[in-house]
Amino acid sequence: MITAVLSIAVAPVVVMQAPRLVAGAPGLAPLERLLDGHDTPPVQDAPVDMQDHVIVAGLGVGGSIVVKALEAAGVPALLVDLQPATLTRQARLGRKVVYGDITSPEVQHIAGIGSARALVLVISDLRASHRALEVARELRPTIPILIWTRYASEEGAERGKGVRVVSEEFAAAMGLCRMLLPLVTDKDLDAVLAPILREHQSLGAGDEDHLDAPVARA
Repeated sequence: MITAVLSIAVAPVVVMQAPRLVAGAPGLAPLERLLDGHDTPPVQDAPVDMQDHVIVAGLGVGGSIVVKALEAAGVPALLVDLQPATLTRQARLGRKVVYGDITSPEVQHIAGIGSARALVLVISDLRASHRALEVARELRPTIPILIWTRYASEEGAERGKGVRVVSEEFAAAMGLCRMLLPLVTDKDLDAVLAPILREHQSLGAGDEDHLDAPVARA
């Protein structure tokens, strides 16, 4: 009972202080003892020993699928999140994890931003993604950055920042099309969908009203 109450009491403090705690792993040792190891994520205070990896920030459904795809392709992934239980579970599966706020320069440094192939931001707070983007650009201006958004109408503005972007809306619609079209036509899926994808990826900020414009038949 005491441990449960303490967990509730210290959790907000841990989240607010995450960047500093991650940058000073020894500071978490008393906390680990206090919580008796319950959902305590692995913590480190030095950059990860990884090269040519992809940093994936946000371990909801989208981030988890990205990690699985990277593993299937043989590309090392480093997972960053602020959910202790999530990271503990991922670490037990043998995955490399960093506990902290991806908008923190310290956390990005520990995650190996200097040697990573790409940074993937799969977090629901677009403002947080923007902060993480700014930090990454300061630390490593040339790193490829991919951002997940919720709405297709947000994509154009993000492309204007020089990042690759995909929205939940557009990805879901394309996935639905891939299930539907084989049921109703024998035309090649890629031939049908490629023009839609190309047009969508060319839209800038303020162009989203053209999402409903027809494209040429395949």
